[in-house]
Amino acid sequence: MLDFRSGKPEDSPLRDLAYALAGGAEPRPWWGESHQRILAAARALTWPSRLVDLETQACQIVGDEFYERLTSRLTGLHPRQWLRALAEETGAALRASVADGTGDWRQLRALLRGLALTAPPGDTESETAKLARARFPDIKDPYRTALAEAGQAAKLLADRGLASGIGHLADGCRAAGDPLVARDAYGSRFLLVAPFGYDGEMPDHWYAWDIDSCWILTVAGAGVFGSAEDALAEWQHAVGPAAGTALSPSPPETTARLLAPCLQTGPLSDMLQGSEPRELIREYYRLRRRALSLTAAAAGSAASASSGGDDPGPVREAFLGW
Repeated sequence: MLDFRSGKPEDSPLRDLAYALAGGAEPRPWWGESHQRILAAARALTWPSRLVDLETQACQIVGDEFYERLTSRLTGLHPRQWLRALAEETGAALRASVADGTGDWRQLRALLRGLALTAPPGDTESETAKLARARFPDIKDPYRTALAEAGQAAKLLADRGLASGIGHLADGCRAAGDPLVARDAYGSRFLLVAPFGYDGEMPDHWYAWDIDSCWILTVAGAGVFGSAEDALAEWQHAVGPAAGTALSPSPPETTARLLAPCLQTGPLSDMLQGSEPRELIREYYRLRRRALSLTAAAAGSAASASSGGDDPGPVREAFLGW
């Protein structure tokens, strides 16, 4: 086994491969210009106060730029590290705005909140992840980076008397009820929808995943809806006559199986075909963040139920093991 700590050249192809497999990516020259376009778009907008709407606006700005770069076939589009660099760039721009007194820190603060609320956490607890961090300490997680930048911004603004703490970032949006599922007549297309809310409050919206399992599980669409019925109606329109007409409770194992593509964190999880629709790319990060939140809630409920002394059965045990 090659020991990368043994003085081998840092530009070794094997080192580069190991760096990529650990989740790292060197910034490309076009990243800076790409991020500046997002910051310019953020500065030009009026930002909503409702958190889910703020999330959605951030998803649109970031997703539109992501989509344009994806379809332009540029090399070096690394979704996680590109997002991490964007969070750092946004934080730096906010601090510069406060120092210069330009006043656009409000819009940049809103964008930074959106990034912190929608960036999906990466794998930080597995032995592989720990080894990767030990060997490549410069590889940063976008979620933790966005949270750190948002925390620095909150402290800076509070110290200047410009704004109080921004809140709702560490936990973000939480699943606030049991998920529902619908399927088409062939059993190969699914709608999974669940209610969400912030900080233990009542749910104020639903998030939905349109999942195609005709060959392999693939997320065909995702987004926010006012109700489960609204999500069902749009899904029926997308699927056509074969779409199911009723929603039913989704067992934890079904939820976990359907959301499995959204929960991957390895290097292959960022692979894209390049033909994804703009609407899906807009939800690229948030659909993963919400899937993690929903499956974590489902796992917690399953563990709580199994503690009552009843035999949970092989299916429950398989889910908990997963």
